Amino acid sequence: MILKTCRLYNVFGSGANHGIYAQFMSQSALANGGRKVGLLWGASTRMVLWFYAMSRALRLRQPLTATIHQQKFVDLNLNESAKAAVRDIKDDKLWKCIYILLRAVFPALRLLCYCDKNKPAMDKIFFLSHRTTVALENSEQFLNDKSLFGSLKIDVNLTKEGNTILGGAGGADAHNSDDDNIIFQNTHPLSEDDSDVEPDEFDADTPTQLEVTPYNSIMSFGRQVIWHWSKRKVRIEHEYAIVGWALCVMEDIRNDVMERLTGAHRDTIEKVVSRLHVPPCPNSNPAVSAMSSHEIIDTFWNEFKAFQNRTNPYHDASRWASYDITIGNSHLWHEKYSLPYTKVLGFVACRVTSKLCGIGPAERSWGGVKQVKDGKRSHLSGESTEKRSILFVSSKIAQARIECEKMEKIDAAGGHQMFGDDDMNFDLELEKFGIDTGALKVRQVERVFRAWVEDWEEEARKKNDCVSEAQLLAKYKGLVFRDPDTQKLYYVCDQNMEFRRGKGQGWYLIGVWVDNPDPGDEDLEPYTLELACELIAEYPQKDGVQVLREELG
Repeated sequence: MILKTCRLYNVFGSGANHGIYAQFMSQSALANGGRKVGLLWGASTRMVLWFYAMSRALRLRQPLTATIHQQKFVDLNLNESAKAAVRDIKDDKLWKCIYILLRAVFPALRLLCYCDKNKPAMDKIFFLSHRTTVALENSEQFLNDKSLFGSLKIDVNLTKEGNTILGGAGGADAHNSDDDNIIFQNTHPLSEDDSDVEPDEFDADTPTQLEVTPYNSIMSFGRQVIWHWSKRKVRIEHEYAIVGWALCVMEDIRNDVMERLTGAHRDTIEKVVSRLHVPPCPNSNPAVSAMSSHEIIDTFWNEFKAFQNRTNPYHDASRWASYDITIGNSHLWHEKYSLPYTKVLGFVACRVTSKLCGIGPAERSWGGVKQVKDGKRSHLSGESTEKRSILFVSSKIAQARIECEKMEKIDAAGGHQMFGDDDMNFDLELEKFGIDTGALKVRQVERVFRAWVEDWEEEARKKNDCVSEAQLLAKYKGLVFRDPDTQKLYYVCDQNMEFRRGKGQGWYLIGVWVDNPDPGDEDLEPYTLELACELIAEYPQKDGVQVLREELG
């Protein structure tokens, strides 16, 4: 699946073939409200990037399908890679495999997105880790379906496509190498060199609940995924993650705490509370300094009970309507509503939930030191290096935040934008089970088009000014229709209109031929408002657009 996703990007998303890329981006804009959303490429340095790439490809399946069915695309002289990519797009089993795999790991992807951001996320780690475990267990029988995952076969140029992105030796006979097929073998995670090692000699973190499968036997694909995740989640579900989970203010996580909080969790929380109340950074509250460790623990649980039951000092309903709860800023919420009113819980909550979870700060700091202490400045003192690196990194962080906000903005516009909030919020039902995996949820109505010339339009169409033009464009832009004379498919230009002087004239809509992403004057046609309303009403629009006819209005 990784190599096939790689091939889709090489053919449709990289821009190496301008004709294919231009047609695909045109279809992507039509399917995403005028925003050009492109495919993503992965990297061998970080495995999660391929999951991001598969998620984006699944999101853009409809534009990909529309692209390959255009007559202009059919007329192209395709090479072998493009022909294979077209076959992949038409392969329903491939898309179902991608869907099932993404659904199985979607909570983990959401967790990684939280960690990649330069924002605190400690309160969400334990919850999303548990959700990942549940999702994998629910998906095991689907991952073991040989009729799906067993049907994915390597073809002659698939390895070459992977080498384009991943690097490596490529040649005419590269696809004949036995090593290329290793990734498709369904073997146990342990290597052959480990075959004579006893189970007790492995890492102590290896989960015991999976020892029902002998360590030297062959695991199914679903069991392999669960095995690897179970081994690593032990390091993810650490003590501070449990405390952050218990003190999270998001409603879903609070309900999860109510259901799953056990005595073992409470013991772990007590260890962290005790650890946070010893030097070098103890609780500065004067009332706490006179308490013993047992009194501190007892005070914490009294305050935690009030936090769970929303009793004094958490009884004010307006505090639970804070926007910080909606977006998950637990550390800011506790700073406002716990720290001033509690002795222990507010201090613990602010310390734990405010921690960053990614390695970004450490990487940036070391990168700053390497930039500053280099060449002739290699003998700088430690104090000078620290000050210079702080200034350098602070400047770079400010620049990076500007660029990050631009590339991870909510509309994820552009052909090479990053995996952002829009991708995570795009409803592919990846968090739901027990549904038909072949059908996606119908989008809610986002735009209502009244297919008749309204009263305000009669007045606006006669005024040759930018305000009237903008008002008319807001109603018609981006809508699609078919010309009855030429049978060509057009969409309404979202940039400008044409104004004609004379009796009975006024503003005309400009239709842009869909199959020509770079239209000339011959591909632009003016249409009256009445004709445009009639044609738009007859042609099916994209999901999210509701067309009302005059008799229904």
